[in-house]
Amino acid sequence: NTVIALISEFAPAFENNTTAYINSVIKSIGSDLIGELTQEKMIALCKAIVLVENGSGYTKYIDNKDYQDAIDILGIPLKKKVIQ
Repeated sequence: NTVIALISEFAPAFENNTTAYINSVIKSIGSDLIGELTQEKMIALCKAIVLVENGSGYTKYIDNKDYQDAIDILGIPLKKKVIQ
């Protein structure tokens, strides 16, 4: 449930500069703690990871609808952020 745990498992140090990767994702989403995984948080995490993996040029190819479509394809219900 943290960025450190997620990145350490799926982007191990023998393949990546894990510290830089973790710091980049934390900076992008604003926290190490993932907490409750909402659609918005999942998309933010995915965007941060794609940025590290592919660089800033990815924005030409992946938009918010693509991320939402990927979540829909997974079929895992995620709560939508409630705006109060």
